[in-house]
Amino acid sequence: MAEENIRLLLRSEISDDGSQERELDERSLPGVLRARGGSFLLTYTEAGEGGEVQSELLCTDGKIRLCRRGAIRSEILFSEGGVHRSLYEIPPYRFDMVVTTEGIRYAFDGGAGEIDLIYRTELGGALRHCRLTLRVSPDDR
Repeated sequence: MAEENIRLLLRSEISDDGSQERELDERSLPGVLRARGGSFLLTYTEAGEGGEVQSELLCTDGKIRLCRRGAIRSEILFSEGGVHRSLYEIPPYRFDMVVTTEGIRYAFDGGAGEIDLIYRTELGGALRHCRLTLRVSPDDR
Protein backbone atom coordinates (compact mmCIF):
# COMPACT_ATOMS: atom_id res chain seq x y z
CA MET A 1 0.00 0.00 0.00
CA ALA A 2 1.45 3.37 -1.04
CA GLU A 3 1.40 5.99 1.74
CA GLU A 4 2.04 9.71 1.45
CA ASN A 5 1.98 12.66 3.85
CA ILE A 6 -0.36 15.30 2.46
CA ARG A 7 -1.83 18.76 3.11
CA LEU A 8 -5.58 18.88 3.17
CA LEU A 9 -7.75 21.91 2.48
CA LEU A 10 -11.10 21.13 4.11
CA ARG A 11 -14.10 23.27 3.21
CA SER A 12 -17.50 22.72 4.81
CA GLU A 13 -20.75 24.53 3.91
CA ILE A 14 -23.93 23.94 5.91
CA SER A 15 -27.34 25.60 5.64
CA ASP A 16 -30.59 24.90 7.42
CA ASP A 17 -33.52 23.76 5.30
CA GLY A 18 -35.42 26.81 4.03
CA SER A 19 -32.75 29.31 5.16
CA GLN A 20 -30.51 31.51 3.03
CA GLU A 21 -27.90 31.66 5.81
CA ARG A 22 -25.02 29.23 5.73
CA GLU A 23 -22.11 28.24 7.92
CA LEU A 24 -18.77 28.15 6.14
CA ASP A 25 -15.63 26.60 7.60
CA GLU A 26 -12.31 26.28 5.85
CA ARG A 27 -9.07 24.92 7.29
CA SER A 28 -5.76 23.45 6.26
CA LEU A 29 -4.63 20.24 7.98
CA PRO A 30 -1.87 17.67 7.68
CA GLY A 31 -2.94 14.14 6.84
CA VAL A 32 -1.99 10.84 5.29
CA LEU A 33 -3.22 9.36 2.01
CA ARG A 34 -2.95 5.63 1.42
CA ALA A 35 -3.68 4.07 -1.97
CA ARG A 36 -4.22 0.43 -2.79
CA GLY A 37 -5.62 -0.68 -6.12
CA GLY A 38 -8.54 1.63 -6.82
CA SER A 39 -9.16 2.43 -3.13
CA PHE A 40 -7.97 5.47 -1.19
CA LEU A 41 -7.86 6.03 2.58
CA LEU A 42 -7.49 9.61 3.79
CA THR A 43 -6.81 10.21 7.50
CA TYR A 44 -6.50 13.50 9.40
CA THR A 45 -7.09 14.99 12.84
CA GLU A 46 -9.04 18.15 13.67
CA ALA A 47 -8.96 20.13 16.91
CA GLY A 48 -12.38 21.29 18.09
CA GLU A 49 -14.08 22.80 21.11
CA GLY A 50 -14.62 19.39 22.72
CA GLY A 51 -11.18 17.98 21.83
CA GLU A 52 -9.56 16.20 18.92
CA VAL A 53 -11.49 14.31 16.23
CA GLN A 54 -9.74 11.69 14.11
CA SER A 55 -11.34 11.23 10.70
CA GLU A 56 -10.92 8.51 8.08
CA LEU A 57 -12.45 8.64 4.61
CA LEU A 58 -12.35 5.39 2.66
CA CYS A 59 -13.06 5.93 -1.04
CA THR A 60 -13.79 2.76 -2.97
CA ASP A 61 -16.21 1.54 -5.65
CA GLY A 62 -17.83 4.99 -6.06
CA LYS A 63 -18.69 5.17 -2.34
CA ILE A 64 -17.16 6.96 0.64
CA ARG A 65 -17.24 5.84 4.26
CA LEU A 66 -16.49 8.58 6.80
CA CYS A 67 -15.53 7.42 10.30
CA ARG A 68 -14.95 9.96 13.06
CA ARG A 69 -13.58 9.14 16.50
CA GLY A 70 -12.76 11.25 19.53
CA ALA A 71 -14.76 14.29 20.66
CA ILE A 72 -17.30 13.47 17.91
CA ARG A 73 -18.15 9.92 16.91
CA SER A 74 -19.99 8.88 13.78
CA GLU A 75 -19.83 6.55 10.81
CA ILE A 76 -21.52 7.60 7.58
CA LEU A 77 -21.75 5.83 4.23
CA PHE A 78 -22.09 8.11 1.21
CA SER A 79 -23.37 6.56 -2.02
CA GLU A 80 -25.02 8.41 -4.91
CA GLY A 81 -28.74 8.74 -4.07
CA GLY A 82 -28.28 6.53 -1.00
CA VAL A 83 -29.87 7.02 2.42
CA HIS A 84 -27.82 6.01 5.46
CA ARG A 85 -28.94 5.88 9.09
CA SER A 86 -26.41 6.12 11.91
CA LEU A 87 -25.65 7.58 15.31
CA TYR A 88 -23.94 10.93 15.78
CA GLU A 89 -22.31 11.14 19.18
CA ILE A 90 -20.94 14.10 21.07
CA PRO A 91 -20.35 12.35 24.41
CA PRO A 92 -22.37 12.03 26.50
CA TYR A 93 -25.11 12.81 23.92
CA ARG A 94 -26.28 10.50 21.11
CA PHE A 95 -28.49 11.49 18.19
CA ASP A 96 -30.08 9.45 15.42
CA MET A 97 -28.98 10.81 12.07
CA VAL A 98 -30.18 10.21 8.50
CA VAL A 99 -27.88 11.19 5.63
CA THR A 100 -29.05 11.38 2.00
CA THR A 101 -26.26 11.65 -0.56
CA GLU A 102 -27.09 13.99 -3.42
CA GLY A 103 -23.66 14.08 -5.09
CA ILE A 104 -20.37 12.25 -4.68
CA ARG A 105 -17.11 12.64 -6.56
CA TYR A 106 -13.52 11.76 -5.85
CA ALA A 107 -10.35 11.53 -7.91
CA PHE A 108 -6.72 11.05 -6.96
CA ASP A 109 -3.48 11.09 -8.91
CA GLY A 110 -0.43 10.33 -6.82
CA GLY A 111 -0.56 12.42 -3.64
CA ALA A 112 -3.03 14.93 -5.07
CA GLY A 113 -6.78 14.84 -5.52
CA GLU A 114 -10.19 15.96 -4.39
CA ILE A 115 -13.29 14.66 -2.66
CA ASP A 116 -16.60 16.48 -3.11
CA LEU A 117 -19.72 15.41 -1.18
CA ILE A 118 -23.16 17.03 -1.38
CA TYR A 119 -25.69 15.65 1.08
CA ARG A 120 -28.63 16.35 3.40
CA THR A 121 -28.77 15.46 7.06
CA GLU A 122 -31.66 15.03 9.44
CA LEU A 123 -30.38 15.29 12.98
CA GLY A 124 -32.66 15.81 15.95
CA GLY A 125 -35.51 16.82 13.61
CA ALA A 126 -33.44 19.54 11.90
CA LEU A 127 -32.87 19.28 8.13
CA ARG A 128 -29.58 20.64 6.82
CA HIS A 129 -27.97 20.86 3.39
CA CYS A 130 -24.23 20.19 3.42
CA ARG A 131 -21.24 20.24 1.12
CA LEU A 132 -17.85 18.90 2.12
CA THR A 133 -14.89 19.46 -0.19
CA LEU A 134 -11.42 18.14 0.58
CA ARG A 135 -8.51 19.12 -1.65
CA VAL A 136 -5.40 17.02 -1.21
CA SER A 137 -1.85 18.00 -2.18
CA PRO A 138 1.55 16.52 -1.37
CA ASP A 139 3.13 17.84 1.83
CA ASP A 140 6.42 19.28 0.61
CA ARG A 141 7.86 19.99 4.05
